[in-house]
Amino acid sequence: MEEGIYLKLLGMFSDKKYKHVRARIGRLNLDMEIADNSYKRAKGLMYRKTMRKDKGMLFIFDSERQYSFWMLNMQFSIDLIWLDRNMRIVDITRDAMPSHSIFSSKSYSPRVPAMYVIETRSGFASSSKLKLGNKLRIDF
Repeated sequence: MEEGIYLKLLGMFSDKKYKHVRARIGRLNLDMEIADNSYKRAKGLMYRKTMRKDKGMLFIFDSERQYSFWMLNMQFSIDLIWLDRNMRIVDITRDAMPSHSIFSSKSYSPRVPAMYVIETRSGFASSSKLKLGNKLRIDF
């Protein structure tokens, strides 16, 4: 099934509005959209032209697993910050590159199970000096 049709079908049964939360990693603040259902997680940041450095998207899953993310139809590179159930960073994928073909799109997974994933603009993890074990605080 073509990916666009899949997203449209999922979207018919989904709340398309994103809730926002503020998160703090060390001294840094992020305004994040929450991807907490199948439609929002499947769409992610697809088709967006850019994202400010203080913005991100938080993917919320029901349990810790080694979820895979791909960069299909992305317009810019991102960092993926993988968090466990206690909101501690367990892995970081830097500079995940966009892909415009389902056949050449690389997928990214953490080295250990994660329950949350944050997508930020490429370079955020390095410029913020994020490290494994850093804890995230979210203001819901």
